[in-house]
Amino acid sequence: MKKKVIIISFIIIFLLLAVFLFFVLNKKNELDKLPIEKKVFDCDSINYSRISFFNTSKNRVSLNIPESWEGNYRLKEEGNEAVFYYLQDDGGINKIFGISKKEKEGEEVDNIICEKENLKYVLNISNFKSMKNYNNIIDTLDCVINSIKCD
Repeated sequence: MKKKVIIISFIIIFLLLAVFLFFVLNKKNELDKLPIEKKVFDCDSINYSRISFFNTSKNRVSLNIPESWEGNYRLKEEGNEAVFYYLQDDGGINKIFGISKKEKEGEEVDNIICEKENLKYVLNISNFKSMKNYNNIIDTLDCVINSIKCD
């Protein structure tokens, strides 16, 4: 009699576990099937100003700055790098990205945005993209980067 009770208890526990796993796995599959909407920002829907830098050399660079950035950023040329800064409400500044001029000869570099004559122009993105308080900059940053041209 004890053996029958143990076997029946084991079967009941096994069935309950099987039903539980069925519902859990079925729920997971339903979640996997849900469409995930990736936020796509329409770069053509914004108004821009075109700015250029490295103007003292014959190899200048230009890009589009969205109107939403106006008053919130500064550009500073620091030697062979043009750095874009975000102006914080508390008066602080935070680097958004920079573009460096590097000689073609020598070290291997990543993030080359264009090459002209004997120079490589390299994009240096800071950790700015991870900051959530600067949405008007972050939302349009890819649009700005995609608009970079070496003139």
